[in-house]
Amino acid sequence: MDVIAPLMVVLWISALIGTPRLAVQKHRSGGLWFLIAIPLGLIAMGILMVLPSVPDTKAGYDQQHALQGCPACGALIPRRAVVCQYCQRTLTSRR
Repeated sequence: MDVIAPLMVVLWISALIGTPRLAVQKHRSGGLWFLIAIPLGLIAMGILMVLPSVPDTKAGYDQQHALQGCPACGALIPRRAVVCQYCQRTLTSRR
């Protein structure tokens, strides 16, 4: 009986540290999951392990607004551009 209480405290502290780290890896709020882990401990970590990752919106934004070089003048223009805003040439192929 004397070993169980310290073991539970160590497991609870591990959940307080591990749950926010796991949440950030899954693109979820680490602070919110820390607050959830305070009363729930390892249960919160188990719930988070089952939840799927949230799609990274920053990666989609960067890919959508990526720049490319104009083949005619070499200026950086948006990848989705049809006409170069500097030399006014029509772009035939988009990468």
